[in-house]
Amino acid sequence: MKISKKIKEERLSKQWTQEQLAKEILVSKRTITNWETGKTIPDIESVIRLAKLFQLSLDDLMLEDSAVVKEIQRKEKIAKLTGIYYIGPVLTGIILVVMMYLPNPNSEWMLGLIAVASMSNLLPLYLF
Repeated sequence: MKISKKIKEERLSKQWTQEQLAKEILVSKRTITNWETGKTIPDIESVIRLAKLFQLSLDDLMLEDSAVVKEIQRKEKIAKLTGIYYIGPVLTGIILVVMMYLPNPNSEWMLGLIAVASMSNLLPLYLF
């Protein structure tokens, strides 16, 4: 069963209006309408609130609706990527500061650090 049908089914079993459900989980009536018609899907916080309110496990509420699971996974991947994209520039900055304090700027250390700084900016592309 899709999450849209499950939300509507659970709401009706409690004999609540969309407005009553919206107040319970802190969203608008329009949001409930969009969820029940399948136009949009709830975010993870709303899914958790719905599961608690309906006394369902998260699996029971959304496992069968792959659109919700895929959307949550997409958001998690984006969150991970934003942190990884900072690794390269931060590492480059650290390397450049270290390079400023090297006694001989023409040393092999300089070339090695430049190579590491350049490669660190490509790290997110390698990981994903």
